[in-house]
Amino acid sequence: MWFLRAGMSEGWVNDRAVSAGVGWRPTENYSDLFGIGAGWVRPNSEVVPELFQREQWNFETFYRFHLTPNLAVTPDIQYIVNPSLNPGVDDMWVASLRARITF
Repeated sequence: MWFLRAGMSEGWVNDRAVSAGVGWRPTENYSDLFGIGAGWVRPNSEVVPELFQREQWNFETFYRFHLTPNLAVTPDIQYIVNPSLNPGVDDMWVASLRARITF
């Protein structure tokens, strides 16, 4: 599985954005999913204060697995370069844990 997403806007916080990634199902039952992705965002210079106008790059990897047939858990780690809304740092790491319940 792969994805590509791009967008443009006028008057919103982000002027341009592009992200892409791939996913791979490593198990035979196809319920688990390993993925990687990358993205780029350019803030809108007319809306965002000059302090926050840095082009941001982000890189992500995740692994989704099922605890039960209706509950999936996804640990995730992201590396962000030039975080637009945090001008005091040049790069940062973000870890998260998501859950998905289906009925």
